[in-house]
Amino acid sequence: MLAKRLISRDDPFPADRPASLDDLTFLPANLSRLVIDPYREACEAGALLGGKLALAQPFLVTGFDDAPEEVRAGVRRGLAESQAGYLGLAPIGGSVPWLQLLPSDTTPSDPEAVAHLHVLGDRFRPVAAARPRDDRIQGLVVSSPAILEDAIAHALEEGFDVMLLDGSGGLGTPWPELAGAPDLTILRDAIRILRRMGREEEIDLIYFGGLRSGTDAAKIIALGCVAVVYGVPIGLATGGEIGGDGGMRFSSEFSDEDRALAVANLVKASVSESTMMARCTGKTNLHNLEPEDMRALTLATAEATGIPLAGV
Repeated sequence: MLAKRLISRDDPFPADRPASLDDLTFLPANLSRLVIDPYREACEAGALLGGKLALAQPFLVTGFDDAPEEVRAGVRRGLAESQAGYLGLAPIGGSVPWLQLLPSDTTPSDPEAVAHLHVLGDRFRPVAAARPRDDRIQGLVVSSPAILEDAIAHALEEGFDVMLLDGSGGLGTPWPELAGAPDLTILRDAIRILRRMGREEEIDLIYFGGLRSGTDAAKIIALGCVAVVYGVPIGLATGGEIGGDGGMRFSSEFSDEDRALAVANLVKASVSESTMMARCTGKTNLHNLEPEDMRALTLATAEATGIPLAGV
């Protein structure tokens, strides 16, 4: 028994461990301030995206452009019930707010979309912020830290409302999060560039890539984003199975009601979990979370996010 206990365990943080949201932790409020009374003080989670679109909570969903119609129907019902928006090449339908992805300059913008987001990918090109209506959000999608400097300068000059930071590197393609770990440096670098310019409050940031829970969302919001995008978690909740080809296959055993309930419950649980993190840090608004409320547990994550290492 003694010999077994003396055997060293495998290092849970090897040198090749990639940066991960799991390696960020929140500091409990009683370390630095008086804790709020959770029974008397509510924690707000709503967001105003681009100064134009009011969201009941800062969660958007993507990934179902090519899904079977029976799956899309269930997702549509669930998003409508949870008052969440949909991000994609095509609308999900119904009363769900649609943020349209425009992958090329020749893709026509749909007047029914509440937002038009031009996908730059990993190569910068200037895009004019055409505004068919004043209440339409205009934004850019950036998938590589290498073009952030040019993209941010252009977005500010053209007066874009939002910038979507794609940590997966492949937003607009089927289930890009399954290709590998997300690149968290894109958010770190975007915040640093905006702060260096002194224009951090002039454009809203949205993040996509590797989010799985309300705690993950709270960490991304604390880093400086206004909203986050769910992909794979919603796919799994609606009966999807990850295939060997890196895609998602959906089971026909789920009904529309099952899928709608799964989507609504996941969004609701994520809102509760994210606001719980805010409450633990003494905040009464989810968007009051700050980088100072967190510490990193590994060197890789500290470097990728700019969050100080715990104990340093």
